Amino acid sequence: MSDPTAFQPLSLDALFALEIPEPDWTVDGLLPEGSATLLSAREKAGKGLLTIDLCASVALGEPFLDRAVREGPAVYCAAEENVRDVRQRIATRLGDRRDAPFYVLPLDGSTDDRLKLDDGEAMQRLWGMVEWLKPAVVVLDTLRELHDGKEDSSDEMGPLLRPVRQLAHQTNTAVVVNHHQNKGGGSRGSTAILASFDQGWWFGRDDADDGDDAPPRGTLRVEGRAGPRQTLHVRLGEGLRWEPATPVIMIGEAGIRDRILSHLTAVNEGQTAHQIAAELRAALKTVQNELSRMRKEVPCPVAYAGAGTKNDPRVYRSVSPAFWARDHTVLPTEMVPSHDVPLGGRDGGNHSGSDRPIAPDRSGANGNHAGTNGNMDPDREEDVF
Repeated sequence: MSDPTAFQPLSLDALFALEIPEPDWTVDGLLPEGSATLLSAREKAGKGLLTIDLCASVALGEPFLDRAVREGPAVYCAAEENVRDVRQRIATRLGDRRDAPFYVLPLDGSTDDRLKLDDGEAMQRLWGMVEWLKPAVVVLDTLRELHDGKEDSSDEMGPLLRPVRQLAHQTNTAVVVNHHQNKGGGSRGSTAILASFDQGWWFGRDDADDGDDAPPRGTLRVEGRAGPRQTLHVRLGEGLRWEPATPVIMIGEAGIRDRILSHLTAVNEGQTAHQIAAELRAALKTVQNELSRMRKEVPCPVAYAGAGTKNDPRVYRSVSPAFWARDHTVLPTEMVPSHDVPLGGRDGGNHSGSDRPIAPDRSGANGNHAGTNGNMDPDREEDVF
């Protein structure tokens, strides 16, 4: 009879009977879900701007460095920068958007909130915030401001960082910790710091000779347990959004927009993003991000309906001649103006090519296809076929 107080190791049958989900990505190929990542860079190199862009991309469901993201809440814990400067950077990145689930936790002394990684009560509060918001990503900026220990001591750094890794693993949240580099380009302090994380990002600026007016650019190295080593050449674009200096094309995802449109035309029926991704054998987040971009285009290249919630998933259909010839008397050329003519909502007009309604709303009103100045609520992210 076994001792109930002893460790109970798994047999091979028990081990292989475990239901372990396949690993997924918060940012495809770069940032695994439920991972702890150390981002190191020299002072004022741009690691704060990089992680603010990461948070904004995740919160808005926009690609980050041309990679699809898992859309969800994002939390930026600002322990080094003044909250005024952080707010200004976020405003530049988001523009007028105030509806994104992007949260800032000021830890710079402007509020009573404090976070020390060796303070059990403070870590419980951090854990409670994560369980409440269920963010896809949390950024801690920077490590030096979150402890009073000796960074060159492995005996101190290992136990200090263990709770950060546990937080990421047990809540399935991608946690990114910003850290300073040494003069040699490596992570400052003991090797136990990097060893406490699942992967490391190293960012270095290489625009010293570009002149004061040139946008910042640099190299991002990625190494970890979830994928191969990568080196990305990146630059800061408009609106404080980082972008690849050379566009990234994911294997199997080239031309995803054309593939989606061709697929919807071929199937000639409404499909959700999950169905489209499954039939194209494409990454779900890549399909979702591309559909999100298409919904913002004028004219919109797809018709869609649904609120995009669990109980009312958004469904997409083709606006190609094949679809309209079968199901409608209105020709697509009559419904969708050319690219140099905005859809009815932009100018407050209604496009109708016949007496038959083009896109009846839920009340059955005829001939209304509205945008910002039309008859449909512009804030509602839902349209009708």
